[in-house]
Amino acid sequence: MRTFKSVSGWLLTGSLLVLLALVGLIAVGRFIYPTAAQREAVAELERWPSYEGKNAAALLWSLHYDVPMADLDRVFASDMARKEQLQQAFDEGLDPVLDPSAFAWVSARESYGSLAPNREHAPEPCGSYQTGCLARVRDDLPAYGVGVASVAPLLRIVSQQLVPRYG
Repeated sequence: MRTFKSVSGWLLTGSLLVLLALVGLIAVGRFIYPTAAQREAVAELERWPSYEGKNAAALLWSLHYDVPMADLDRVFASDMARKEQLQQAFDEGLDPVLDPSAFAWVSARESYGSLAPNREHAPEPCGSYQTGCLARVRDDLPAYGVGVASVAPLLRIVSQQLVPRYG
């Protein structure tokens, strides 16, 4: 019995010492951190800019199509409504394999001209790990110019509408 009291006393004392050491370490950590620089960094992260203006989702949704700015919201709303209908039909158990006509969909944005790059006559763009890419472009500037020209309408939309309006 005396051994049990002795062992339990040592265990209790050891546990209290470990607990006291942990509390001390936590207190010291709280006292030392965060540093002034860390507090400034957290304050900077918490200072979010206020977002004003329109949501750019409609413009991004139709970016590869020549949709006039006046029609963007209507086209986006139409496509999202159709997407919701398709999701609801799927949730209700309609199977696209068994009833493909129920899931047929052509986006409203496709009724406008496509601004997707036409790479038919342009050389393949360089990959991220290819060496000598700059030399290859320099040696065949006219062909790469065709590729850049095919993206010109898309770049016009981005520079004239997306950047000024949505920053």
